[in-house]
Amino acid sequence: MKTCLCTIVPSEWYDNFPNTILESFAYKKPVIATNFGSLPELVKDRETGLLFKYRDTNDLIQKCNELVNHPDKAIEMGLKAYKTIESVYSAEKHYSTLIKVFQKVLK
Repeated sequence: MKTCLCTIVPSEWYDNFPNTILESFAYKKPVIATNFGSLPELVKDRETGLLFKYRDTNDLIQKCNELVNHPDKAIEMGLKAYKTIESVYSAEKHYSTLIKVFQKVLK
């Protein structure tokens, strides 16, 4: 992942929370993903990656070409993706949220 421009997640199933997306974000890489299931919740279109229409090969090709032809956009989206990892999906954030759930349950 260190040397790729982006990661493609062409899922046709209701993936709940694919680690591939988080791993890509951790490497400062944007994700091109299907606009299906939970993927649009993780990949913010034109912020942390690009979404393509479900089962639309031409749209996927268009999104790939967009990043290949404009690598500066890919770098910018990758940096935003990394900031998302730091602010939303970090270990500290996860721990804090989990402790709050435990405290609520114990009350």
